[in-house]
Amino acid sequence: MKKKLKNNFKDKRGAIIDIFTNEPKDHCTLVTFNKSAIRGNHFHKKSTQYSFVISGKLKMFTAKVSNKGLLV
Repeated sequence: MKKKLKNNFKDKRGAIIDIFTNEPKDHCTLVTFNKSAIRGNHFHKKSTQYSFVISGKLKMFTAKVSNKGLLV
């Protein structure tokens, strides 16, 4: 079965496209990056996220955050 995907959000950095939500899991999203784009700069209190690079290069920075939302 083919499903046409729509852009949930698009700007100069790239696009965010939901592949599925709620079924079969919480959700899966495809995020595209245009060259030199910066994304993220936020955190989720309760979330486990996985990133897969399909093509190109990605430089990712992470930080531990306290229960109060402050960098540790």
